[in-house]
Amino acid sequence: ERQNRLQHEATLMRQLESIQRERSELQHHLTNAQERLEQSTAALETLNVTLGQCEEQVQETGHALEIMRVRLETEVDLRQRLEQEATEMRKLLKEIMTRLDNKP
Repeated sequence: ERQNRLQHEATLMRQLESIQRERSELQHHLTNAQERLEQSTAALETLNVTLGQCEEQVQETGHALEIMRVRLETEVDLRQRLEQEATEMRKLLKEIMTRLDNKP
């Protein structure tokens, strides 16, 4: 009976040691996972900042493009008016030349 009890205690000790080793390994894996999580979180925060900067640049570019679009529309309108005025001036010049040619 004493021998059985000693064997049982030895078995329990081996199981306890095995459980402690496994616990230690799991703790090590958990620590590694936490470190990777912290690194991933830091990388995500960096990406977030970078994306925020990119978003600002996109907004600034969009604003600049809108200004350029308005300027281009203004230039196109001005060119059309100038072309129309030039056409009217040519017409008037032609009329003046015709009148001058028809004078006795």
